[in-house]
Amino acid sequence: MFTPSAHPLCLIAGDDGRVGASLARLLAERGWKVVMLTSVHDGDGEAQPADGMERTILAPEAEQAEQVRSLQERHGPLGVFIYLHPVLPPGATAHSFISAADREPIERVFLLLRHLRSPLQRAAEAGGRGALLMVARLDGALGLGANGAFRPASGALFGLGKTLRQEWPQVFCRTVDLDPEIADEQAARHILAELHDPDITLAETGYGWQGRVTLVAAPAMVPALPAEPAAIRPESVFVVSGGGRGITARCAVEMARLYRCRFVLLGRSGLEPVPDWAWGSDEAALKRRLLAEATARGEKLSPPALESACRDLAARQEIQSTLRAIEQAGGQALYACADVTNAEAVKAAIEAATLQLGPVTGVIHGAGSLADKRLEKKTARDFAAVYGPKVEGLANLLAAVPPEQLEYLVLFSSVAAFFGNLGQADYALANEVLNKAAHRLKRLFPACRVLALNWGPWDGGMVSAELKRSFERQQIAVIPPQAGAKAFLAELATADGQPLQRIIGSPLVQPPAHIEPAARRVRIERRLNLADNPFLPDHAIAGKPVLPFTCAFAWIAAACEQVCPGYTAYCYEEARILKGIVMGSEQDHLCTLELEEIPAPTEGRLQFLAKISSRSSRGKAVFHYACRVTLARQWPDGDIKPDGLSSRPTGVDASPFYASGVLFHGPCFQGIERLLTIDADGLSLQCRLPPIDRRTQGQFPVRFHNPFALDVQLQGMLIWTHRYCHKGCLPTRVERYEQFAPMPFGEPFYVRLQVQNRGANSVTVDLTAHAAAGRILSRLHSLQGTLSERLQHQFQARSEQQLH
Repeated sequence: MFTPSAHPLCLIAGDDGRVGASLARLLAERGWKVVMLTSVHDGDGEAQPADGMERTILAPEAEQAEQVRSLQERHGPLGVFIYLHPVLPPGATAHSFISAADREPIERVFLLLRHLRSPLQRAAEAGGRGALLMVARLDGALGLGANGAFRPASGALFGLGKTLRQEWPQVFCRTVDLDPEIADEQAARHILAELHDPDITLAETGYGWQGRVTLVAAPAMVPALPAEPAAIRPESVFVVSGGGRGITARCAVEMARLYRCRFVLLGRSGLEPVPDWAWGSDEAALKRRLLAEATARGEKLSPPALESACRDLAARQEIQSTLRAIEQAGGQALYACADVTNAEAVKAAIEAATLQLGPVTGVIHGAGSLADKRLEKKTARDFAAVYGPKVEGLANLLAAVPPEQLEYLVLFSSVAAFFGNLGQADYALANEVLNKAAHRLKRLFPACRVLALNWGPWDGGMVSAELKRSFERQQIAVIPPQAGAKAFLAELATADGQPLQRIIGSPLVQPPAHIEPAARRVRIERRLNLADNPFLPDHAIAGKPVLPFTCAFAWIAAACEQVCPGYTAYCYEEARILKGIVMGSEQDHLCTLELEEIPAPTEGRLQFLAKISSRSSRGKAVFHYACRVTLARQWPDGDIKPDGLSSRPTGVDASPFYASGVLFHGPCFQGIERLLTIDADGLSLQCRLPPIDRRTQGQFPVRFHNPFALDVQLQGMLIWTHRYCHKGCLPTRVERYEQFAPMPFGEPFYVRLQVQNRGANSVTVDLTAHAAAGRILSRLHSLQGTLSERLQHQFQARSEQQLH
């Protein structure tokens, strides 16, 4: 994907010396100059270079920019930075798995990255790949695996990486979670594979017992509030951090209205009495009165001091309003001035409150702070201000309240954690720690209802008028306070067992990813085997599984889309099936996909020449498939009804075609329900392909393209040639294929086959698929097939094997 020649320097930072050494060796073997930055003094300090590797001590924060510059002067421009998070003991208690030992390495890499944007961007601009790759050691499943024994703080890397993908669009940014049980050498090879991955649409991956995984957000409706809400009683006591003001306060008031329960509200603001004159005054009136009172005392307020005094007064007003609202709603609340980053203050405040209200049964952690700016502008103080309330605040709350007594634990996270967000690297990483902590806490305390609510921006709260206008320009809807509070109550009342991490509100719009110059010519290797592709036995000819050509072209389309984010491969032309891939029972079939960009004839389009090949046992190249692919940001509309097609529930049952061997396909491909019409000019079919689970789809998962549904369309050619040619048929060439809409499982569609040409040994047809409402889904023009009596016998042989 990229070469070390132009920018040969790779920096590896972190304290994972074992995996780091293996990775450094692999990189050095491939021509990289590797410098390992360590945070502890090792021996005499800087080791002598050996085998393309060097070890040096990471400079203090103030000297790191100079250190990066010096290393590039000595070894050449920086091309890759890899961070390996140390593997720390998982922690035996809920609050011990978040500590200073976790914060230090996260803060260290956060501050170091400020100096790496420019050199990595220059590497990308030089025609190669400038890459940032960070490695966490959770559970290999990004915190969602069966093994919950991990320290969630390294989950911060995922929020950081997703934000830098947006702030550094030209740099390849990827965060990887490796199961700590993976052997060092294998871990290093996984990292190397991710570094060379042509798919730049992925932000995060994981490797564990389940293989390679990533996280996706599945659409869901906000649940309706049940008639019998959650088992929260009037005597239930909730500690609410940040509960005196903002969105957290709004949620507490609505809880009080529904449950009449009790609250301990924690906040940094004081609770000195608010003067009567302040109530009902706007900001300008407050400032005038504050200035007048200062003058009467003989004092002079500077503009910053006036702003601070006004904010403090407004905060006290809001807190007292919250307390009154809770009381009026039927609940009971106490407010304590306690900074959640101060463990002793949190403990003392909760202990004092429980003497009046009773034992704590729930925690709602809503405290937070912003320091929005690009990473290069952030400081250690910014990091502390944002990370502390979220992460250390959670640890302090769990240290003060024994988690085993909790019935509810609700963490207010953010969509910035899941999607990343410009200017919010620290906020995204801190909230991502909360997401990972929620998964671990649920495993530690399964009886507790744990939720990590990834809120979109609220109207109010920390969303200023300027920020709201920015969201509007991006078409991101802010959450109305009443709707947000209602969604909170609904999530709180949902039955346990639902996904605990919930995204509420608009997803943050992702800017189009930068297409790397190296993507203009790509070479991708893939090992195909039966174990990784459970559907293949359902596509066997003469007892031998054969890769459907629709899967090969789906691989090509997906690869093009991965290297060109924001584009969809909607058309391929001059597609040739040169030699099918026949799978052995155990051996892997190593295939190579090569993509080469060519000039596109239309503006707004991209085109690639693609070919898939392998090597014979003698080492000779064997070419299997080739085509020209066209990609577009917006593909043509197929919303027209084709002539001659109707959605009539007539015709004959198609199942005998599968049973008799006219069609050799097994259950994964048995999607023809009825043969509606057939004559010498063609046929029409009614189809519906039952869902195929993700694991069975193997290495060819359905995205925009559904290779399984497309294969169903091609089966019409086999039915027609059996009836009119008395021969079997397999496709050999497609002049043009266009897809206009997704073809989902489980939904009916209709296929019309029209014969264009028929010879003794070949046939050419056109195929059109459309939805029940008439919209064209896809169109195949000049699909050519080869005819053979031997093929017909091979198809029927499968049917006979199934009968026996």
